[in-house]
Amino acid sequence: MDTALLEAEGPSVADEKTRQGGAPERFELGASYDEVGPELGRLHDAWQVETGEPALEFQPSERVQWQPSGDYEVRLACRQSPSAVRLRVHGASNPIPSEELADIFLWMNAAFQRVEHNPRIRAQLTPSPVLPRTVVSRCPCAPVVLALLAGVAWLHVERQPRPSAPALGDEMSGSHAPLDAPYLTDSAPPSPPALAYPLPAKPFRNQAAAPCNPELGEEEINGGCWMALDKRPPCFKVQAEYQGKCYLPVSKDRGRLPSTVEP
Repeated sequence: MDTALLEAEGPSVADEKTRQGGAPERFELGASYDEVGPELGRLHDAWQVETGEPALEFQPSERVQWQPSGDYEVRLACRQSPSAVRLRVHGASNPIPSEELADIFLWMNAAFQRVEHNPRIRAQLTPSPVLPRTVVSRCPCAPVVLALLAGVAWLHVERQPRPSAPALGDEMSGSHAPLDAPYLTDSAPPSPPALAYPLPAKPFRNQAAAPCNPELGEEEINGGCWMALDKRPPCFKVQAEYQGKCYLPVSKDRGRLPSTVEP
């Protein structure tokens, strides 16, 4: 039997997904989870107002330069035999970039990894009889509403291109590139383990742009110059993760001579 796992929705209550009758679906927000820090956003318990069906609502931080390209739904369904995960996109007026869908899963994976051992979230997502609720929504929807309905164990599976979570919320990829890279390399990468950020859609402001120097080991990706590291995901928090590899952006000041040179 198919089980819906995740639904991504538009920026306001009026723009949320509608039922067959055309009425907008509303969610009431509950308490948030402290484990999801302010650099990432807020994760709330939520309930469908008319039915009381439990969900989770993720609200990215205002510092994050990311938003969906339009209003649409993303649905996942699991089948036990034969094992399968099915993804469907509904209600999109234009084709959805695959990078945008990947970012949606990255956001939810990042948030869920921080609360997966919290007993409260397991209770929130445990299937229960659906009963009508008489309360009305007290809060407008967030800029991005991600409702995780049931069976979220699928999110434990690492996604090959970018399985780790964004610890630097305001350095996320999207339609607008962030201003500065969080770290530039001219030396060995740092060693403390943390969560990586996805490779942005455009070069950082302080990053070398194409043409790159392949003879120095530089790779051109999305118009910027990157150095692939001898490390596989999960990457460190100052590294970008892209297609199963860890990268560091090359400084645009590479090779520049100092203002004074000693004889």
